[in-house]
Amino acid sequence: MRYAAFLVSLLFVAACLPVEKTPDATSFSLEDSTVRTIFNLQDERKTSDLLKFLSDENPGYRYLATSAFGSVQDSLAIDSLDALLDTETFEPIRQSAAYALGQIQHPDGAKVIIRRFQSETSRTVQSAMLEAIGRCGTKEDLLNLGKIKTYQASDTLLQEGLVKGIYRFCLRGITDRLGTKKVIDILQIPGISPTARLYASAYLQRAPNIDLNPFESTLVNLYLGEESADSRMFLAAALGKANGALARETLNKALATEKDYRVKCNILRAMTSYPFEVVKQSIFTAASDSNVHVAAVASSLIGQNGGPDDVQEIMTLANAANSWQTKSNLLGAALRCTPYRLTKTKDFYSKGILDLYKNSANPYEKAALITALSEHLFNYPFIAQQTFAEIHPAISTAGVGALTSIRSHEDFNRMFGSRSGYAKRELDVYIKQAIESQDIALIGIAAGFLRNPDLDYKSTIGSLAFLETARDQLELPKDMETHIELQKTINFLSDGPEVEDFIPEFNHPIEWNAVSVIPDSTAAEIITSRGTIKLILLTKAAPGSASNFASLAKSGFYDKKNFHRVVPNFVVQGGCPRGDGWGSLDYSIRSEVGPLTYDAEGYVGMASAGKDTECTQWFITHSPTPHLDGRYTIFAKVVDGMNVVHNLQIGDQIERIVVK
Repeated sequence: MRYAAFLVSLLFVAACLPVEKTPDATSFSLEDSTVRTIFNLQDERKTSDLLKFLSDENPGYRYLATSAFGSVQDSLAIDSLDALLDTETFEPIRQSAAYALGQIQHPDGAKVIIRRFQSETSRTVQSAMLEAIGRCGTKEDLLNLGKIKTYQASDTLLQEGLVKGIYRFCLRGITDRLGTKKVIDILQIPGISPTARLYASAYLQRAPNIDLNPFESTLVNLYLGEESADSRMFLAAALGKANGALARETLNKALATEKDYRVKCNILRAMTSYPFEVVKQSIFTAASDSNVHVAAVASSLIGQNGGPDDVQEIMTLANAANSWQTKSNLLGAALRCTPYRLTKTKDFYSKGILDLYKNSANPYEKAALITALSEHLFNYPFIAQQTFAEIHPAISTAGVGALTSIRSHEDFNRMFGSRSGYAKRELDVYIKQAIESQDIALIGIAAGFLRNPDLDYKSTIGSLAFLETARDQLELPKDMETHIELQKTINFLSDGPEVEDFIPEFNHPIEWNAVSVIPDSTAAEIITSRGTIKLILLTKAAPGSASNFASLAKSGFYDKKNFHRVVPNFVVQGGCPRGDGWGSLDYSIRSEVGPLTYDAEGYVGMASAGKDTECTQWFITHSPTPHLDGRYTIFAKVVDGMNVVHNLQIGDQIERIVVK
């Protein structure tokens, strides 16, 4: 019965609705002691104390307390949020309550939203409710969203909420053909809002197991008519899913004419949905692109899909490559594509890689070359020697990854022949050495590898004492990611229960002294080896994260650190004290995931290993990444220098960060 009533209400909300003025509830001062109390309660995850503020006479306090549950995500708040929706007169507070109910991700929250939707008078709040249903609703709720037929282009907020709701469902792995058709129908409405277009296009890229073949010609027309690069990059990925000749030809032509490197990266990735022989030449041509990101993506795809007949062309491209990333990818591709029986040829290519390795002073290039060397399995003794030589964490981390890749290679037995038993035992010694090394990255990667079910370490590994010793030597919360990997492996090998996500105990209060000197919209400059990136710190949205970043910056912590991770058309990431992505300090801060969204390029978010595990590492987005919404804290936004962000490469240096 609730579904029928909900659907009826959805069909008729297009009628004129009163629009409330935005109250002062969203305006507050971080110098207010009660505001700080509410943020502290959010930080400490104290649900019962926060609930008291939902009935406070001050709407600003009610707003902050309601918003807090988007981060706290405690199902104990559902009944109180339900009651608040019944009595609250201020629209932003009801909107925040809808967001919080979605973030709690409990089906009871969806029941509340569906029931309250019928009496809600604000389209803004109804839009938030539609999206929230996608965060916590059931498959049946998705079916109801897919059946809505009355929304028009003029119903901007409702269309946006509907599309976002269907998108949020897909991020949870819940899809349906009606939802997919609804999204495509919305994309064809003339004058649809840019936000609805963006999320609809993002759905087509991100949704798993959807059949886009029947919509091939429609998607081609949508792609060709799309002026926004943000939506076009998502539609390019959708064309790959359509998997037809028309879509393939459209991608092929677009690759030659597209000006935005981010769209080109998505075109290349989409092309791998087709037989490689059919799209190979376009991908090979892109490996020589003047943009380093495009060339890097193309060269990586060649490594994954190339074959023996491609080796000479791959080597030609490698010799002419315009960056070490592309060259390393291509050299590894040449090794992989050379048949295992051509040992001398593999040795010859390996020697060239070794020469580059020995002549390089760049540890990130060395790490990439170590990965390339792993494509010839006989290189494992050299890789092991470099892994444990303590040259640079990035090299060691790449080395242990390479060793585990070799040990699990499908051609291992054929490659080593009668020596395969000896080689396996030697590699297993190296893997055990990694776990006993007291290096958190080596331990974490090696521990995860031991859970490979195809290698059956359960019956061969013997005593788990070395794993338990390694676990007990870790420091928490600093080494929590490695601790999780070890505990998962110990439980796996001993047939123990699955390990739940580790959430650290509260250990690092918000640095209010730092907040006092960095009011909202304070500027910060990241001075890099390629130029300066200017940020605005969003202190009111994420005071714990913004103050942590500012304090570390002012202490000089980030000086001379590297951008250790760059994923083309996704993020650049820095702030790791080790320089390989595994580093942290001896504390953690809380996730602050309010209603801000990654709906554009240049958002700065906190990297994490799970909820409430953030510390020093952060990332900047190349493009809209709405799948990160509600999961990764946004604490800043780039306001100048996105050209620098787009040009950053792995290993580029943060000279210093200045907070003004």
